[in-house]
Amino acid sequence: MKVFNDLKTRGVHDIWIAVTDGLQGMGQALGAAFPKTTLQTCIVHLIRSSLDYATWKDRNALATALKPVYTAPSAQAAAAELDSFDEGEWGRRYPTVAAAWRRVWERVIPFFTFPPAVRKVIYTKNALENVNAGLRKIIRTRGHFPSDEAATQLLWLVLRNIPAGWTRAAHDWKAAINQFAILYEERFTHPYDGDILTPLPAEKRGALSASNTKNLTVPASRPPHPQLHAQAAILPVPIAHRTAPPGQHVAPS
Repeated sequence: MKVFNDLKTRGVHDIWIAVTDGLQGMGQALGAAFPKTTLQTCIVHLIRSSLDYATWKDRNALATALKPVYTAPSAQAAAAELDSFDEGEWGRRYPTVAAAWRRVWERVIPFFTFPPAVRKVIYTKNALENVNAGLRKIIRTRGHFPSDEAATQLLWLVLRNIPAGWTRAAHDWKAAINQFAILYEERFTHPYDGDILTPLPAEKRGALSASNTKNLTVPASRPPHPQLHAQAAILPVPIAHRTAPPGQHVAPS
């Protein structure tokens, strides 16, 4: 809860979709701070945890057997595919896999309400994990610090350098932002105007055709790393927080 409150203090107005790996209490904390946010289980993390139940030689086959579940066109179709998997060869051999998916099914099915372009952006939080890996690497390299402030300043410098490796946008990002503009309307196009709005009803969701995509107007600017931004769906923090190292303050221009 403290993390979400800190985000609000730093200027975050809205989070569209939060992708997590099943942390306990995440739903309650997120709902209290950002009640309009959709909480989604990381599909890649769920697949990897499912493969942990299998022997090494069975992993590829088990992953192939699970693919129809998470590539299904709808939640109903995904549930049917999960039942088929459970009743099939791999479900009988590894019954714990289907049980693990059903335990978190409530957090899996939001994935199927989004069109394919958005699914490609939110199915994993690898981009965020890569940032965390960069921070852990520098901490391990240094080993120790004379003070907490010294460690904080080093992490701030690392966070400034990480975007240098972001040389291209996420795959199908342009298609995804068109879908976000349709699904979230003013929350996407005018995020600071008025109260936070809810997404469009389910019947209005779906992939955009080429004919109505080309006439859609979306913001010209995009975040430095679109996949990272879309997974967190966090609005930029005030300039003072983005440009000043710990212990200093730079007035917004």
